[in-house]
Amino acid sequence: MCSIKDKDIDSLNSDAIIKKNFLYKYEKSMQFFHSELTFLNINIYILEQIFNFPHKLFIGDSYDSIFLPFVVKNFFDMSLLIVTRLVTDSDKKTYNIIRFRDSIKDFIKPEYKQSFQDRLKKAGVDTEIEIEDILKRAKPLRNKRIAHVEQGKAELNMQGMLGYQVTFEELKKLRDKLNSLLEALSFNVDRLFLPISYSDKVQHPKGDNRTDIERILDSIARESSLFNMPEKHSQLWPHHRQKMTTKQIELLNNYRKKLKFPEV
Repeated sequence: MCSIKDKDIDSLNSDAIIKKNFLYKYEKSMQFFHSELTFLNINIYILEQIFNFPHKLFIGDSYDSIFLPFVVKNFFDMSLLIVTRLVTDSDKKTYNIIRFRDSIKDFIKPEYKQSFQDRLKKAGVDTEIEIEDILKRAKPLRNKRIAHVEQGKAELNMQGMLGYQVTFEELKKLRDKLNSLLEALSFNVDRLFLPISYSDKVQHPKGDNRTDIERILDSIARESSLFNMPEKHSQLWPHHRQKMTTKQIELLNNYRKKLKFPEV
């Protein structure tokens, strides 16, 4: 017969693993971290949709193209702010998911401590070695450009931070690490980090299942001069089409088919 020490913690709920006097603090902290990571995942999902949109094809380098670049900048900045405050904030009054991970050993019943440590190690979230370099570049961005701007150094903060740049792929790596960490800190809970309409973990009903951001981007394509040129400027279209690459024509036709228009 298995003793309680032999039980797999993956099959147990938090109230069986966490000491009773720490359970409320654990659950409140987990609610906060899950909420913050949901915001982070939504930001990155929307950014990914925008980056995948053929902006240059439908909008080009128009000076009127303000909305999408500003969405990208603000969502990217907010994402870095969420990550850095969850991971690098040192004030003990603030929520810090790394500090929470390291202190959780005090919350866990003695018979489950080793299983918990093994779980963190197996998930690869027992250290921050893989993301340390990214965090070193993200923290100055947060402190000197996003959250704070020192007087007399506004130009430096806007233009002089090239040595501290964080790429979108690196931002996604930070997100993945934090998602994995929260999952490892959860007991017998399947967490969604995206709303149902955005999540690929949910089976959606048949029909038009486009998300709101997809509909917005589709409408930008639909209203573009290029999309409407074959119908509105039929005499100019053949000449313009000759200047387009095979890839550009393919992209245009993909959107026309999606929006129930004939290929051109």
